[in-house]
Amino acid sequence: MREITKIAPAEGKLGILIPGMGAVTTTFIAGVEAIRRGLAKPIGSVTQLSTVRLGKRTDGRSPLIKDFVPLAGLDDLVFGGWDIFEDNCYEAAQRAGVLEASLLDKVREPLSAISPMKAVFDKNPGIKVLEGPVDTNWDPAEAQRVMASLLAKYPQIDAVMSDYGLGSMGALRAFVAAGRKIPLWPGQDANELGCFWEDHKADNPDFKLATVTARTWLVRVALRKAVGAVQGISDTEPSIIVLPLAEDSTSSDPALAPKCVRTLPPDAILSTMLPKEKLEKLFAK
Repeated sequence: MREITKIAPAEGKLGILIPGMGAVTTTFIAGVEAIRRGLAKPIGSVTQLSTVRLGKRTDGRSPLIKDFVPLAGLDDLVFGGWDIFEDNCYEAAQRAGVLEASLLDKVREPLSAISPMKAVFDKNPGIKVLEGPVDTNWDPAEAQRVMASLLAKYPQIDAVMSDYGLGSMGALRAFVAAGRKIPLWPGQDANELGCFWEDHKADNPDFKLATVTARTWLVRVALRKAVGAVQGISDTEPSIIVLPLAEDSTSSDPALAPKCVRTLPPDAILSTMLPKEKLEKLFAK
């Protein structure tokens, strides 16, 4: 007989700590604050608007997930995070340019109260950040334009850190167009990025590539935990996941070598945990 797991009601405040307080994080927090104030609806939120079917379809029992599972309410969420830059959430959201200024101004007070905790550069004072954060709206063409101006401004750039694998491509093309050697490059994995490294590593000895996974697989973990909670099945997978490097061109471990599959499109994410054959079949549709 299956053991039923009892889920205790959520009580008190729920702290949410996020590494990196850029465009994605500030848009998320601003959205929650806007919903709290009745300025927006939680469109796309599984916890707030989605339902779960109980019994047969004909039973007509489909309560909201938030009414069925004892989750913390939006008013109980408290946000914090880390960043290498000192901008508070409001300033970072302004710089990112994702949200309309009219909406952003209405949540200025709570966003301004959230300042980042010091991140990795605090322990490495010898690293000098030349510019940033630089917003390119995840557009490779804009990334190329911005990087071209930075290359004209700075005769020496030892590393470029990117939060989006495909966004890196425009910046990398700017180095090639300017005839500059490509430096150390940390970012997120993407098929085109791995192929670019493979094509240019010989002519650019300082082009060391390190990426973390783009994390498309995390939805599986979340789904398994949600289904387990609803059905009373214990899920032992961790809720806090420390992301290791997905690729490291300096490593002797062949599993960490930058990956390139030329039969797949540029935006394929090879860390998705699907084998190459399945990815090829999916992208062929």
